[in-house]
Amino acid sequence: MTGGLPEAVAAWCSTRDTPVDGAAQVERTLNDLVLGYERDFAKYSGRQNADSIRRIFQEAPPPIAHAVNTCYNHRKTSGD
Repeated sequence: MTGGLPEAVAAWCSTRDTPVDGAAQVERTLNDLVLGYERDFAKYSGRQNADSIRRIFQEAPPPIAHAVNTCYNHRKTSGD
C-alpha cells in the first residue's frame, strides 16, 4: 500500500480516522514525491535532458508492471 517509502508510511500511520482517509493521505504523499522527482529532473540535468527523463519516468511503469505481473502469473500457474 505505501511502497515502504518513509513519507508514505508516516502518512499512513498518522491518519487513523479510517482506512480510506489513510489511503487518500498516502496517495497525496506519493503524488507529492513524484512531483518533487519531476521538478528535480530539470534542476539537475538541464531542460532538454529533463524532458527526456520525464518522458521515460512517466512511460516506464506500465511495461515494467506488465512484465512483473506476467512473471508472477507464470510462477503462480506453473508452481515454481
